Amino acid sequence: MKFNAKYKQPPTKKLSKAGRAKKRRKRRIREGPRLLPDPTPRPDENCPEWQALKAQVLREERRCRTCRTKFRLTVDHIIPLSLGGGNHRANLQCLCYRCNMNKGADLPAPAPDLFPLANAA
Repeated sequence: MKFNAKYKQPPTKKLSKAGRAKKRRKRRIREGPRLLPDPTPRPDENCPEWQALKAQVLREERRCRTCRTKFRLTVDHIIPLSLGGGNHRANLQCLCYRCNMNKGADLPAPAPDLFPLANAA
């Protein structure tokens, strides 16, 4: 049997795409979920409380928080439910469909410091 001189190990056999997927599934089952558990249940689209909260957000903001457009508005969780955010009003924002898809399940980026010298003193 030939050994890899650099690592002193037998050469590894390359797996097919299906083999790599199977190995990945086994590892995920063994390691468990990577994200934090969901502290709040996902909002049910037909729930009257959720509908009222969505309507309140859309009525209060009326524009996308990122690009300021008025078209195709959606309600977005600032801190996603999958990362521990809740369904309360302070965690909801109005985004257009395009900005919501770009944001995905990420945390929002911090705002840039526009006046760095003014805050230095």
